[in-house]
Amino acid sequence: MSADKIKSSLTLEQVEYLLRALGAEEVHIKGDTVISNTICHNEKGGKLKLWYNDTYKSFRCFTGCSGHSYSVYDLVIQVYSLKGISISFKESLDWVKEKLGIEDEEKRIGFGVPVYGKTTFQQSKREELEIFELLDKAEEKSKKIEMKLEFYSEYHLEQFLHHGSDESFTSDNINSDAMDKFDIKLDTVKNCLIIPHRYYENGKLVGLIARNLGEEQVSRGFKYIPYQNSIISYRYPKHLNLYGAWENRETIKTLGKIALFEAEKSVMQCESYFGKNNFACALGGSALDDNQIAIMEKLGAKEVFLCLDKDYERADTFESAHVLNNMVKLAKRLIPYFTVHIVTDNNNLLGYKDSPSDRGIDVLLSLFKEKQTVTFEFITAWESYISSL
Repeated sequence: MSADKIKSSLTLEQVEYLLRALGAEEVHIKGDTVISNTICHNEKGGKLKLWYNDTYKSFRCFTGCSGHSYSVYDLVIQVYSLKGISISFKESLDWVKEKLGIEDEEKRIGFGVPVYGKTTFQQSKREELEIFELLDKAEEKSKKIEMKLEFYSEYHLEQFLHHGSDESFTSDNINSDAMDKFDIKLDTVKNCLIIPHRYYENGKLVGLIARNLGEEQVSRGFKYIPYQNSIISYRYPKHLNLYGAWENRETIKTLGKIALFEAEKSVMQCESYFGKNNFACALGGSALDDNQIAIMEKLGAKEVFLCLDKDYERADTFESAHVLNNMVKLAKRLIPYFTVHIVTDNNNLLGYKDSPSDRGIDVLLSLFKEKQTVTFEFITAWESYISSL
Protein backbone atom coordinates (compact mmCIF):
# COMPACT_ATOMS: atom_id res chain seq x y z
CA MET A 1 0.00 0.00 0.00
CA SER A 2 1.37 3.41 -0.98
CA ALA A 3 2.30 6.13 1.49
CA ASP A 4 -0.42 8.46 0.17
CA LYS A 5 -3.08 5.77 0.43
CA ILE A 6 -2.11 4.99 4.01
CA LYS A 7 -2.15 8.65 4.97
CA SER A 8 -5.56 9.29 3.36
CA SER A 9 -7.06 6.21 5.03
CA LEU A 10 -5.98 6.97 8.61
CA THR A 11 -8.73 7.00 11.20
CA LEU A 12 -8.66 9.23 14.26
CA GLU A 13 -8.22 6.17 16.46
CA GLN A 14 -5.19 5.09 14.43
CA VAL A 15 -3.70 8.57 14.71
CA GLU A 16 -4.14 8.40 18.50
CA TYR A 17 -2.46 4.98 18.51
CA LEU A 18 0.50 6.25 16.46
CA LEU A 19 0.95 9.31 18.68
CA ARG A 20 1.07 7.15 21.80
CA ALA A 21 3.51 4.80 20.06
CA LEU A 22 5.73 7.83 19.42
CA GLY A 23 5.67 8.69 23.11
CA ALA A 24 2.76 11.12 23.47
CA GLU A 25 1.72 11.27 27.12
CA GLU A 26 -1.74 12.76 26.58
CA VAL A 27 -3.96 12.42 23.52
CA HIS A 28 -7.60 13.48 23.04
CA ILE A 29 -10.04 13.07 20.17
CA LYS A 30 -12.30 16.11 19.84
CA GLY A 31 -14.66 15.98 16.84
CA ASP A 32 -12.52 15.61 13.70
CA THR A 33 -9.35 16.62 15.57
CA VAL A 34 -6.77 14.70 17.58
CA ILE A 35 -4.99 16.82 20.19
CA SER A 36 -1.65 15.73 21.63
CA ASN A 37 1.22 17.10 23.66
CA THR A 38 3.98 18.51 21.45
CA ILE A 39 6.19 15.50 20.85
CA CYS A 40 7.42 17.29 17.72
CA HIS A 41 9.85 19.38 19.81
CA ASN A 42 9.53 17.99 23.36
CA GLU A 43 10.60 14.53 24.41
CA LYS A 44 8.49 14.76 27.56
CA GLY A 45 5.94 17.08 29.11
CA GLY A 46 5.00 19.19 26.07
CA LYS A 47 1.85 21.27 25.86
CA LEU A 48 -1.37 20.09 24.15
CA LYS A 49 -0.56 22.12 21.06
CA LEU A 50 0.01 19.40 18.45
CA TRP A 51 -3.28 19.03 16.54
CA TYR A 52 -4.21 16.55 13.80
CA ASN A 53 -6.99 17.54 11.39
CA ASP A 54 -8.84 14.67 9.77
CA THR A 55 -9.90 16.76 6.75
CA TYR A 56 -6.34 17.69 5.78
CA LYS A 57 -4.78 14.49 7.17
CA SER A 58 -1.94 16.47 8.70
CA PHE A 59 -0.57 17.66 12.03
CA ARG A 60 0.03 21.27 13.01
CA CYS A 61 2.07 22.48 15.98
CA PHE A 62 0.80 25.71 17.53
CA THR A 63 3.71 26.41 19.84
CA GLY A 64 7.45 25.71 19.51
CA CYS A 65 7.27 24.78 15.81
CA SER A 66 5.64 28.13 14.95
CA GLY A 67 2.59 26.61 13.28
CA HIS A 68 4.62 24.09 11.29
CA SER A 69 2.60 21.40 9.50
CA TYR A 70 3.61 17.72 9.49
CA SER A 71 2.47 14.67 7.61
CA VAL A 72 2.41 11.51 9.71
CA TYR A 73 5.74 10.53 8.13
CA ASP A 74 7.30 13.93 8.77
CA LEU A 75 6.26 13.67 12.42
CA VAL A 76 7.90 10.25 12.82
CA ILE A 77 11.13 11.60 11.34
CA GLN A 78 10.99 14.67 13.59
CA VAL A 79 10.37 12.65 16.78
CA TYR A 80 13.30 10.37 16.00
CA SER A 81 15.53 13.35 15.25
CA LEU A 82 14.86 14.66 18.79
CA LYS A 83 16.41 11.44 20.03
CA GLY A 84 19.46 12.01 17.86
CA ILE A 85 18.40 9.35 15.34
CA SER A 86 18.21 10.21 11.65
CA ILE A 87 15.75 8.11 9.63
CA SER A 88 14.69 8.27 5.98
CA PHE A 89 11.18 8.71 4.60
CA LYS A 90 11.07 4.99 3.73
CA GLU A 91 12.07 4.07 7.27
CA SER A 92 9.32 6.34 8.55
CA LEU A 93 6.81 4.69 6.21
CA ASP A 94 7.97 1.23 7.33
CA TRP A 95 7.51 2.31 10.97
CA VAL A 96 3.91 3.38 10.31
CA LYS A 97 3.20 0.14 8.42
CA GLU A 98 4.64 -1.93 11.25
CA LYS A 99 2.62 -0.12 13.92
CA LEU A 100 -0.61 -0.44 11.94
CA GLY A 101 0.01 -4.05 10.98
CA ILE A 102 0.31 -3.43 7.25
CA GLU A 103 2.48 -6.30 6.08
CA ASP A 104 1.20 -6.86 2.54
CA GLU A 105 -1.70 -6.10 0.22
CA GLU A 106 -3.84 -8.77 1.90
CA LYS A 107 -4.05 -6.66 5.04
CA ARG A 108 -5.99 -3.46 5.62
CA ILE A 109 -5.01 -0.50 7.74
CA GLY A 110 -5.84 -1.34 11.32
CA PHE A 111 -4.22 -2.56 14.45
CA GLY A 112 -2.72 -5.69 12.99
CA VAL A 113 -6.06 -7.32 11.99
CA PRO A 114 -6.11 -8.75 8.43
CA VAL A 115 -9.17 -8.51 6.16
CA TYR A 116 -8.90 -12.17 5.24
CA GLY A 117 -6.52 -15.04 5.64
CA LYS A 118 -5.08 -15.95 9.03
CA THR A 119 -6.51 -13.64 11.73
CA THR A 120 -4.88 -12.71 15.01
CA PHE A 121 -7.29 -15.08 16.76
CA GLN A 122 -5.93 -17.96 14.69
CA GLN A 123 -2.42 -17.45 15.96
CA SER A 124 -1.10 -20.28 18.05
CA LYS A 125 -0.62 -19.83 21.78
CA ARG A 126 3.11 -20.21 21.22
CA GLU A 127 3.12 -17.22 18.86
CA GLU A 128 1.17 -15.16 21.38
CA LEU A 129 3.54 -16.09 24.19
CA GLU A 130 6.56 -15.20 22.05
CA ILE A 131 5.07 -11.79 21.28
CA PHE A 132 4.37 -11.04 24.93
CA GLU A 133 7.83 -12.25 25.96
CA LEU A 134 9.41 -9.90 23.42
CA LEU A 135 7.26 -6.99 24.60
CA ASP A 136 8.16 -7.67 28.23
CA LYS A 137 11.85 -7.78 27.41
CA ALA A 138 11.64 -4.57 25.39
CA GLU A 139 9.77 -2.81 28.20
CA GLU A 140 12.26 -4.04 30.79
CA LYS A 141 15.17 -2.87 28.65
CA SER A 142 13.49 0.50 28.11
CA LYS A 143 13.02 0.99 31.85
CA LYS A 144 16.65 0.18 32.54
CA ILE A 145 17.81 2.75 29.99
CA GLU A 146 15.29 5.31 31.20
CA MET A 147 16.27 5.01 34.84
CA LYS A 148 19.96 5.62 34.26
CA LEU A 149 21.45 8.81 35.71
CA GLU A 150 25.00 9.95 35.12
CA PHE A 151 26.82 12.24 37.52
CA TYR A 152 29.38 14.75 36.25
CA SER A 153 32.22 16.37 38.13
CA GLU A 154 32.24 20.12 38.72
CA TYR A 155 35.05 20.37 36.18
CA HIS A 156 32.42 20.16 33.44
CA LEU A 157 31.31 23.68 34.36
CA GLU A 158 34.80 25.07 33.89
CA GLN A 159 34.35 25.07 30.12
CA PHE A 160 32.00 28.05 30.57
CA LEU A 161 32.27 31.65 31.71
CA HIS A 162 30.48 33.53 34.50
CA HIS A 163 26.94 34.51 33.50
CA GLY A 164 27.82 38.21 33.54
CA SER A 165 24.29 39.14 34.68
CA ASP A 166 23.06 38.55 31.15
CA GLU A 167 20.05 40.72 30.41
CA SER A 168 18.06 37.86 28.90
CA PHE A 169 17.62 36.73 32.51
CA THR A 170 17.83 40.01 34.41
CA SER A 171 15.14 41.52 32.17
CA ASP A 172 12.94 38.54 33.00
CA ASN A 173 12.73 39.12 36.76
CA ILE A 174 15.83 37.06 37.57
CA ASN A 175 18.50 38.90 39.52
CA SER A 176 22.24 38.23 39.67
CA ASP A 177 22.07 36.71 43.14
CA ALA A 178 19.62 34.09 41.89
CA MET A 179 21.86 33.39 38.89
CA ASP A 180 24.78 32.94 41.27
CA LYS A 181 22.88 30.57 43.56
CA PHE A 182 21.85 28.34 40.66
CA ASP A 183 25.34 28.52 39.14
CA ILE A 184 24.28 29.94 35.75
CA LYS A 185 27.10 30.05 33.20
CA LEU A 186 27.69 31.53 29.75
CA ASP A 187 28.90 29.78 26.62
CA THR A 188 30.06 32.49 24.21
CA VAL A 189 30.89 29.97 21.46
CA LYS A 190 27.38 28.52 21.26
CA ASN A 191 25.81 31.82 22.33
CA CYS A 192 23.76 30.43 25.19
CA LEU A 193 23.37 30.51 28.94
CA ILE A 194 23.94 27.25 30.80
CA ILE A 195 21.54 26.03 33.49
CA PRO A 196 23.08 23.22 35.58
CA HIS A 197 20.72 20.60 37.00
CA ARG A 198 21.73 19.06 40.32
CA TYR A 199 20.42 15.84 41.81
CA TYR A 200 18.05 16.49 44.71
CA GLU A 201 19.77 13.99 47.01
CA ASN A 202 23.46 14.93 46.84
CA GLY A 203 23.78 18.08 44.73
CA LYS A 204 25.82 16.34 42.04
CA LEU A 205 25.60 17.59 38.47
CA VAL A 206 23.27 15.43 36.36
CA GLY A 207 22.57 17.58 33.30
CA LEU A 208 22.88 20.92 31.57
CA ILE A 209 20.20 22.96 29.83
CA ALA A 210 21.07 25.62 27.27
CA ARG A 211 19.06 28.81 27.08
CA ASN A 212 19.79 29.87 23.50
CA LEU A 213 20.31 33.59 22.95
CA GLY A 214 20.21 33.61 19.14
CA GLU A 215 16.98 34.98 17.68
CA GLU A 216 16.82 32.35 14.94
CA GLN A 217 17.00 29.41 17.36
CA VAL A 218 14.47 30.99 19.70
CA SER A 219 12.03 31.72 16.85
CA ARG A 220 12.25 28.08 15.75
CA GLY A 221 11.13 26.91 19.20
CA PHE A 222 14.56 25.97 20.54
CA LYS A 223 14.81 28.52 23.34
CA TYR A 224 15.59 25.88 25.97
CA ILE A 225 17.29 22.66 24.87
CA PRO A 226 19.61 20.07 26.45
CA TYR A 227 23.20 21.27 26.12
CA GLN A 228 25.57 19.32 23.92
CA ASN A 229 29.17 19.94 22.97
CA SER A 230 31.31 18.05 20.47
CA ILE A 231 31.87 15.20 22.94
CA ILE A 232 29.02 14.95 25.45
CA SER A 233 25.25 15.33 25.45
CA TYR A 234 24.15 16.55 28.86
CA ARG A 235 20.55 15.45 28.39
CA TYR A 236 19.12 13.50 31.31
CA PRO A 237 15.71 12.05 32.35
CA LYS A 238 14.16 15.03 34.14
CA HIS A 239 11.37 12.92 35.61
CA LEU A 240 13.94 11.43 38.00
CA ASN A 241 14.63 14.80 39.58
CA LEU A 242 13.16 18.19 40.48
CA TYR A 243 15.05 21.28 39.40
CA GLY A 244 15.79 23.47 42.40
CA ALA A 245 15.12 20.73 44.96
CA TRP A 246 18.77 20.57 45.96
CA GLU A 247 19.20 24.33 46.27
CA ASN A 248 15.88 24.84 48.11
CA ARG A 249 15.81 21.64 50.16
CA GLU A 250 16.25 23.31 53.56
CA THR A 251 13.43 25.82 52.95
CA ILE A 252 11.11 23.08 51.68
CA LYS A 253 11.85 20.99 54.77
CA THR A 254 11.45 23.91 57.18
CA LEU A 255 8.22 25.29 55.68
CA GLY A 256 6.81 21.95 54.59
CA LYS A 257 5.82 23.58 51.29
CA ILE A 258 6.78 23.10 47.67
CA ALA A 259 5.61 25.08 44.62
CA LEU A 260 5.78 23.15 41.35
CA PHE A 261 6.38 25.23 38.23
CA GLU A 262 7.14 23.99 34.72
CA ALA A 263 10.47 25.66 33.92
CA GLU A 264 13.76 26.51 35.56
CA LYS A 265 13.33 30.25 35.09
CA SER A 266 10.32 30.25 37.43
CA VAL A 267 12.45 28.78 40.21
CA MET A 268 15.04 31.52 39.70
CA GLN A 269 12.33 34.19 39.55
CA CYS A 270 11.00 32.98 42.91
CA GLU A 271 14.54 33.11 44.26
CA SER A 272 14.74 36.74 43.13
CA TYR A 273 11.42 37.52 44.85
CA PHE A 274 11.74 35.54 48.09
CA GLY A 275 15.43 34.77 48.60
CA LYS A 276 15.97 32.31 51.45
CA ASN A 277 12.20 31.65 51.61
CA ASN A 278 12.12 30.19 48.10
CA PHE A 279 10.36 26.81 48.05
CA ALA A 280 9.90 26.55 44.27
CA CYS A 281 10.93 23.62 42.06
CA ALA A 282 10.46 22.84 38.37
CA LEU A 283 9.01 19.69 36.83
CA GLY A 284 10.60 20.20 33.42
CA GLY A 285 7.16 20.32 31.76
CA SER A 286 3.53 19.88 32.71
CA ALA A 287 3.73 16.15 33.47
CA LEU A 288 4.33 14.66 36.91
CA ASP A 289 6.18 11.40 37.48
CA ASP A 290 5.86 9.01 40.44
CA ASN A 291 9.57 9.52 41.08
CA GLN A 292 8.95 13.24 41.58
CA ILE A 293 6.15 12.54 44.04
CA ALA A 294 8.55 10.34 46.01
CA ILE A 295 11.16 13.12 45.94
CA MET A 296 8.70 15.60 47.44
CA GLU A 297 7.93 13.17 50.24
CA LYS A 298 11.63 12.72 50.95
CA LEU A 299 12.09 16.50 51.03
CA GLY A 300 9.48 16.73 53.78
CA ALA A 301 6.82 18.61 51.83
CA LYS A 302 3.33 18.67 53.34
CA GLU A 303 1.71 21.18 50.98
CA VAL A 304 2.04 21.32 47.20
CA PHE A 305 1.17 24.34 45.05
CA LEU A 306 0.60 23.49 41.38
CA CYS A 307 1.71 26.49 39.32
CA LEU A 308 1.53 25.48 35.65
CA ASP A 309 1.75 27.89 32.72
CA LYS A 310 -1.32 29.76 31.47
CA ASP A 311 -1.71 27.97 28.14
CA TYR A 312 -4.93 29.70 27.19
CA GLU A 313 -5.97 33.18 26.11
CA ARG A 314 -8.90 33.61 28.47
CA ALA A 315 -10.97 31.73 31.01
CA ASP A 316 -14.21 29.87 30.21
CA THR A 317 -12.81 28.31 27.03
CA PHE A 318 -12.05 24.73 26.03
CA GLU A 319 -8.33 25.44 26.32
CA SER A 320 -8.61 26.87 29.85
CA ALA A 321 -10.80 23.96 30.93
CA HIS A 322 -8.25 21.54 29.53
CA VAL A 323 -5.36 23.20 31.40
CA LEU A 324 -7.31 23.10 34.66
CA ASN A 325 -8.35 19.51 33.96
CA ASN A 326 -4.69 18.54 33.62
CA MET A 327 -3.93 20.21 36.96
CA VAL A 328 -6.84 18.40 38.61
CA LYS A 329 -5.49 15.10 37.28
CA LEU A 330 -2.11 15.88 38.82
CA ALA A 331 -3.76 16.94 42.08
CA LYS A 332 -5.73 13.71 42.16
CA ARG A 333 -2.46 11.78 42.28
CA LEU A 334 -1.02 14.07 44.97
CA ILE A 335 -3.82 14.39 47.55
CA PRO A 336 -3.20 10.98 49.15
CA TYR A 337 0.18 12.38 50.27
CA PHE A 338 -0.11 16.19 50.48
CA THR A 339 -2.46 19.11 50.88
CA VAL A 340 -2.74 20.33 47.29
CA HIS A 341 -3.50 23.82 45.97
CA ILE A 342 -4.10 24.80 42.35
CA VAL A 343 -2.82 28.24 41.32
CA THR A 344 -4.72 29.65 38.33
CA ASP A 345 -5.31 33.06 36.79
CA ASN A 346 -8.98 34.01 37.16
CA ASN A 347 -8.48 37.78 36.85
CA ASN A 348 -6.45 38.06 33.63
CA LEU A 349 -3.24 39.03 35.43
CA LEU A 350 -1.06 36.88 33.17
CA GLY A 351 -0.49 36.80 29.44
CA TYR A 352 -0.85 33.79 27.16
CA LYS A 353 1.72 31.08 28.01
CA ASP A 354 2.96 33.01 31.07
CA SER A 355 4.17 31.21 34.14
CA PRO A 356 2.50 32.43 37.36
CA SER A 357 5.88 33.93 38.30
CA ASP A 358 6.47 35.84 35.04
CA ARG A 359 4.73 39.12 35.94
CA GLY A 360 6.48 39.92 39.20
CA ILE A 361 6.08 39.27 42.90
CA ASP A 362 2.83 41.20 43.36
CA VAL A 363 1.03 39.23 40.65
CA LEU A 364 2.39 35.95 41.97
CA LEU A 365 1.22 36.72 45.51
CA SER A 366 -2.22 37.68 44.16
CA LEU A 367 -2.46 34.37 42.33
CA PHE A 368 -1.46 32.49 45.48
CA LYS A 369 -4.21 34.25 47.42
CA GLU A 370 -6.74 33.04 44.83
CA LYS A 371 -5.52 29.43 45.00
CA GLN A 372 -8.03 26.57 45.14
CA THR A 373 -7.45 23.80 47.65
CA VAL A 374 -8.20 20.43 46.10
CA THR A 375 -10.36 17.96 47.99
CA PHE A 376 -12.04 14.75 46.88
CA GLU A 377 -15.33 16.69 46.78
CA PHE A 378 -13.73 19.29 44.52
CA ILE A 379 -12.47 16.56 42.17
CA THR A 380 -15.90 14.90 42.02
CA ALA A 381 -17.58 18.20 41.18
CA TRP A 382 -14.96 19.05 38.58
CA GLU A 383 -15.14 15.66 36.86
CA SER A 384 -18.91 16.04 36.64
CA TYR A 385 -18.47 19.46 35.07
CA ILE A 386 -15.81 18.43 32.57
CA SER A 387 -17.84 15.43 31.42
CA SER A 388 -20.70 17.77 30.55
CA LEU A 389 -18.60 19.84 28.12
